[in-house]
Parts: sequence; structure tokens; C-alpha cells
Amino acid sequence: HISSLAVGRTNSVEDVVSVGDKVQVRVRNIDVEGNKISLSMISVEEEAANKPKRGGEGGGRRRGRAMFSADEMGAADWKESLETFQKDKPSFTNMPIVVDKRKEAVSA
Repeated sequence: HISSLAVGRTNSVEDVVSVGDKVQVRVRNIDVEGNKISLSMISVEEEAANKPKRGGEGGGRRRGRAMFSADEMGAADWKESLETFQKDKPSFTNMPIVVDKRKEAVSA
């Protein structure tokens, strides 16, 4: 992947390497089921130094439940509210419909 060629943003593969160049790479991951090998030209040290820091000061993106404050999460009793709402509603069952489209033999 282009992001594994150099630290930071790379606009084009040709900005980093050319056809026929011999480069040193490391194996990042092996996907046995998908028959894929993930390679990188970025050293482990460079990758660790440029990885965004998690938590602490400076904002950053929050993920999961931490993304929202408690008052933004909605009703704490959502499950009970949903059950109460659905109590008087008709139930829905998704079933396959089998239609026999074979024509019967017509005798003349």
C-alpha cells in the first residue's frame, strides 16, 4: 500500500520508488487464508515514532462510547423502552417464499 512506502504523506508511488529499484522491506503481516503478505519500507522505529498518541491532552478523536458524553448517549433504559413500544405492534417474520414455476405437461 502507498502508505507503507514512506513516513508521512506520499502523493505518488513514483515519488518514492521507480520500476527496477531494489528496496529493503519488512514483513508486517501474513494473511494465510487470503494468500497475502503485507510489506512496509518503514522501519518499526519510524512507525512507532510517527504513530498518533492515544489519550492525554491535545484532543484527538474519541471512539466508541467515549465519543459521546453521558447525556448524548440517549435513554439508559433503551431496551425496556423498545420492548414497551413493540408490545402493541404486530410481529414481523422474514420467511422465504417458494414458488413452483414448473409448468404441468399439457396433453393434446
